[in-house]
Amino acid sequence: MNKWLTLFLIVCALSLATSCSISEAQVEKPLIPLNSQKHSITSDSNSVQSNDFVLRMISTKEEYIVGEKVELYAELEYVGQQPEIIITHAASPIGISLHENNSNIGFGYVMDQPLISTILKQGNAFRQEYKFSGFSLDGSNKEYKELYNQLADGHFSKGEYVMTAKANFTDITSTLSENYEMQVSTSFRVVE
Repeated sequence: MNKWLTLFLIVCALSLATSCSISEAQVEKPLIPLNSQKHSITSDSNSVQSNDFVLRMISTKEEYIVGEKVELYAELEYVGQQPEIIITHAASPIGISLHENNSNIGFGYVMDQPLISTILKQGNAFRQEYKFSGFSLDGSNKEYKELYNQLADGHFSKGEYVMTAKANFTDITSTLSENYEMQVSTSFRVVE
């Protein structure tokens, strides 16, 4: 048994070392950091703009009743001059995380890392619906487990929530092949 555990740990260590070195090698072009982007907040939804791209995080309502379907989605829209452009990204250009403020419990997202290309047409947004992924590093307390189980069943319990959309993609149409990282949040309440 000890032999298998040792072998498993060696394989994990090699995988981690390899993935870290691959990730470092892939970062050849500088990212356009969030703090240097042109930001523009609209009144009907929370959004951020960077060059020719707009990222929105949308809740269809500010307040929901416990048991009511909570409708959340993020959109990435190309607003530049070309009719269409090509971006590359992981499984999706957008990941969505959730944080419940009253309990201070957050859930990230897990995403496969293939290199996928997507055509974005001018004025047509790519939409990513929120789907609970259940990723968190803190799963030890009872309150966490209760919230996790409710969200896994598609139910939001009473609370104040913040949803954050993060877009990470590369515009390969431009001659510079620019990398983008964008982030925007929206909040909503669930009441009884």
